[in-house]
Amino acid sequence: MVKELLRIAKGVSTMSKNWIAILRSKPIETQTIHGADQVPVLNPLHPFKVLCWNIQYMASKNYIFFYDQLDRKGGDARPSQRDIKSTIQKTAKVIIDENPDFIFLQEMHEGSKSTDYADQTQALLEELPKEYCCYSEAFYYTVPFVPHPKVLGPIGMKLLTVSKYRIVESTRHTLPFAQGNQWIPFFGFKRCLLETVIATETQENLSLMNTHLEAFFAGSDTSQQQVMYIYHLLRNLDHDSIPWVIGGDFNLLPPNIDLEEVEEENRALYRELTEVKVLFDKFHSVATIDDLNGAEKHQHYTHFPNHKNVHAPNRTIDYVFYSHLLTKDHYVVRQQDTLDISDHLPIVSKFFLTI
Repeated sequence: MVKELLRIAKGVSTMSKNWIAILRSKPIETQTIHGADQVPVLNPLHPFKVLCWNIQYMASKNYIFFYDQLDRKGGDARPSQRDIKSTIQKTAKVIIDENPDFIFLQEMHEGSKSTDYADQTQALLEELPKEYCCYSEAFYYTVPFVPHPKVLGPIGMKLLTVSKYRIVESTRHTLPFAQGNQWIPFFGFKRCLLETVIATETQENLSLMNTHLEAFFAGSDTSQQQVMYIYHLLRNLDHDSIPWVIGGDFNLLPPNIDLEEVEEENRALYRELTEVKVLFDKFHSVATIDDLNGAEKHQHYTHFPNHKNVHAPNRTIDYVFYSHLLTKDHYVVRQQDTLDISDHLPIVSKFFLTI
């Protein structure tokens, strides 16, 4: 018991620094880049592959957590150490097999009681080849102490972007967050977008963006505000003729989806006119609207909810969009061997620079 109290105190101390940093964060802040001097610059004549995945803090699919259902009756508080270790290894195996040039991961933990205060970035990198040594990250959920009886300790959650090629700039963009609740600044998510700029041999930079938007904030326009922030950011990159890719967990259904396909208890979480439509209207998505609504739409599902009555992926809420200065070569949602790793599935995309 004494050891656990000491660990909680240490975790609270570590997380307090990140919590204070986020509370004081500016709308746009420079992030630390690691390992940039150990990797080459990107050859723009070669195609590059992006893997995008909400990894659910390496928790596996063996649980229904207390927050997974609207009635908050999910019984599990945390994953076991064994499942965390196994999931990290399985995640690394998928990454090694796909061999992406860039990796966008969401829901990585650091300093969280529920994952033994570990830095999951370092735990994952230890399982990957040395060429994945260049990375940057940004926290978007840091609370020194959560008073919920199934937590009772700190939580730290971050975005992670890993690159085989040199990152020359890394920026955390603070996204709009819900207003009106006095506790949100202290205990709520501080959603953000992590933008990393990749150097190329021709000095034409490539902008990569990794994000995780608000989750099912019914009755609020927070998701719309966050999407519009992204929309204007992408418009500015287009205006400056900078090629870009953005990927992440948007927590939004695709355009033209029939809400009757969503289980009744969750329909109220989504809007008939989805907020993400503006991005589909203006930009390229690796999965088209026809893909996401056609006869084979199940092949594009990216979400496998933790729910006793859900036994397979049943919706798309994760997306990858790309610049008109890029050409899509390949895209797939890797489903066949990832169903037991996370409640989300990895999106794998390959592009050519066309400038």
